[in-house]
Amino acid sequence: MVQKVFTILLYAAMVAGWFSTCYGEDGAVADAAVKSEEDKENGEVELRLYKGALLQGPSDQNRDDAVVVLLRRTDVEGRVILLEALGSKDNSEARKAVCRGLIKSREWSGSLKGANDFFEPLMGMLVEAEGDEAKLAAEALLMYPYYQVRNQIGKLVHGEGAVKNGRLNAIYYLSLVPGEKSAILELVDILVDEDKDVAAAAGEALPYWVPKGADRAEVVRDLQKKSPSEIIRDRIDYQRKEMRRLEDELKMWRDLYVKSLDAEYDTAAESDRGGILFSKLSAAPGVVKVWALQKVSQRSASVVLPAGFGDRLIGLLGDADREVRLETAKVLTKMSDELNPAEKLLESIKAEQDGGVRLAMFEALGEACYFAFSPNSAIKLPDGIRQETLKEAGEYVKQEDADSAKMGVEVIRKLLEPNKLAAEEKEKYLLMVAQRYSLEKGKGSVLEGDLLGSMAKICNQTANREKAGGLFKRSFIDGLAVKNPDAVRDASVTGLANLDKGIALSEFRSRKLYADGSVKVRTAVINIAGEAGKAEDLEWLLTKRGASNGEGGLVWDAMRSILQRQGSAVIVDWAEKLRSAGAGSEQVQGLLETGIKKAEGENNAEVLKLAKGKLRLLLIDGHITAGEFEKVAEVFTARLVEGDVSRGDRLAVRVDIYLGSEAEMDAKKKIVEILCGVKAAEDRVQGA
Repeated sequence: MVQKVFTILLYAAMVAGWFSTCYGEDGAVADAAVKSEEDKENGEVELRLYKGALLQGPSDQNRDDAVVVLLRRTDVEGRVILLEALGSKDNSEARKAVCRGLIKSREWSGSLKGANDFFEPLMGMLVEAEGDEAKLAAEALLMYPYYQVRNQIGKLVHGEGAVKNGRLNAIYYLSLVPGEKSAILELVDILVDEDKDVAAAAGEALPYWVPKGADRAEVVRDLQKKSPSEIIRDRIDYQRKEMRRLEDELKMWRDLYVKSLDAEYDTAAESDRGGILFSKLSAAPGVVKVWALQKVSQRSASVVLPAGFGDRLIGLLGDADREVRLETAKVLTKMSDELNPAEKLLESIKAEQDGGVRLAMFEALGEACYFAFSPNSAIKLPDGIRQETLKEAGEYVKQEDADSAKMGVEVIRKLLEPNKLAAEEKEKYLLMVAQRYSLEKGKGSVLEGDLLGSMAKICNQTANREKAGGLFKRSFIDGLAVKNPDAVRDASVTGLANLDKGIALSEFRSRKLYADGSVKVRTAVINIAGEAGKAEDLEWLLTKRGASNGEGGLVWDAMRSILQRQGSAVIVDWAEKLRSAGAGSEQVQGLLETGIKKAEGENNAEVLKLAKGKLRLLLIDGHITAGEFEKVAEVFTARLVEGDVSRGDRLAVRVDIYLGSEAEMDAKKKIVEILCGVKAAEDRVQGA
């Protein structure tokens, strides 16, 4: 209440001064020629208000505001108030406020009028003041050029009767002077002071480290050679090195501590580990909480978390440590099916100031809502949570930042999947996604591919496919022609396939995307061909069957899937083509066997006979090559069931070719002997 009254009084005083300035010259309020007694009294009242705020104000802000106003005045009365405050040893807050005002005045355009009025009082403060008062006085002295302060500082350090407090304050001032050789040389002189505390303070104040026991003359010569900018550069370089050293040291100790935590955890029984993690989540150092959170993410299924763990974990969303909040959000993203953090996440997002942490919380919120609103979920949330989350997602989608826009679209995708939103709501957010992509389209950015990828996933949602297809299809088709990045073509292939694989494959075939430079695109097209391809797709697949890039297996799987959807005649025909193209006998055999079954189902005697003949010939070739003559005999036996085997039969011809080859005579005799033993039910092999 007191602070509020002071603020109102200060405001009233400022308005009074403004009113007098604006209307004091023109007879509208007062005669410009003669300053009335009333105006004089108003001015005195104004000064008393400022003085009261400075000397007795309830807050630093009140005091600082009063100082700024008084410094900008040019009258003696205002200056007297400031000087009295600066000299009031029993009113530390007022002294510090004046010093802060003088420091701030260095930022004003033009120099402070009458600045020298404050020189002696500030120098006096260096002698007797301590702590923050002394530091602020030293910083305020920077408003004067060093040559004006130099002699007085020298007296404070080396003068007769110099006191230790004043010497230390003077050293602090010298440490603030940027790039002044004489100030640095003064500090070098003090390094050998008899008072160890003073000498140590000078060492700490030097702009860069001077080795203990270094030759003072050499240090001085080195400094004399350097320009002020070089000295400042050396100072910055030293500070950077010191910062790196301290950071490395901190990391070393932190790593050692974490290793000790790992050792404690790893040696504990599985049944005790959940309790360890539970206790560490309430530890004071943030690094311990982060360690525990990471262990929660990595834990095995046998580590049982104790009762109350979820509440303690969710409570860390409000932790003071940024890294703890960030890691908590990451853990909750993976545990949304176990916990129910959505409401707390939404509340935390509204309060979070750090953009990176806020984004991680938002990702966790999207995942939590996805699980909660999925069918058969045990977690129940008010629909208002989903509406608020979608609204938040809409704000993220609009942002230029790639990570934010990507996450916004992903959360929209997740929350549109459960089919519980009104049609107009779905259309609103689908249109929002389409509009955001249109802003990114053609930029060749990573985000362009990411957004299109999310759009492709939306088109795989049964409830949203038709509406999404109407909004996104054109973008997918255009994306097929984008050369860079590859992710745009990849997402376009997936998106079109999710809408209609058959139509999509026709588009891919016409654009020859099966020969695309992207492995992902080629793989996707081959897989889609396997799912929805027709006989005509076998031709281009055959050209890729022997590819040396590891795609041969995918191509074969796709061809086999297509052939299984064809009639027996096509299967048998392609079995022969594949055999001629160098396909393995097992692959060809499998196709012929499939062809035989299909022909039997179709009652197609012609194809059935052809398929069996090709299969037997394939088997004979394999058995002869492997020296499996008994199996050759089995093939002949099966063939004889259908009728005699003439000398011109392809089976007999294949045996004749072998007998006329350069194979070993013993092997030839053996096959003849075995085949002579083949008997048929009514007939025997002609010419055997």
